[in-house]
Amino acid sequence: MIPDQYADLVAQASAATGVRPELIDAVITHESNWNPDAVGDGGLARGLGQMHPAACATVGASYDGMFDPVQAIPGLVAYLAFCIKHMGGERLGVMAYNQGPTVIGRAIAYAAAVFALIPSDDPQAP
Repeated sequence: MIPDQYADLVAQASAATGVRPELIDAVITHESNWNPDAVGDGGLARGLGQMHPAACATVGASYDGMFDPVQAIPGLVAYLAFCIKHMGGERLGVMAYNQGPTVIGRAIAYAAAVFALIPSDDPQAP
């Protein structure tokens, strides 16, 4: 559940990007349990969304501002929206948020190449 002190920030970021508040809540809960001072990955991942410098740069967010919820929430939601759009849906977008769009894109391409080697009578097969 979105903590009251962050509800307006989440609502604004959701309205600006189209990302569902429930998804924003789930990502932040999983990443930091709503702890704005959270640090992970040897000190590289910061704040509510555990953002890395490259993710911040992708959406023009301030990496130095990731410990400030006023900057972190719009930044992490912008990156989540970017990932969802880039990957074509929420499920792959959340994977890209966690691992990076390039990594997920390579995994998708790999799976497509492997399945292309399997003969199939199914025209819907990858």
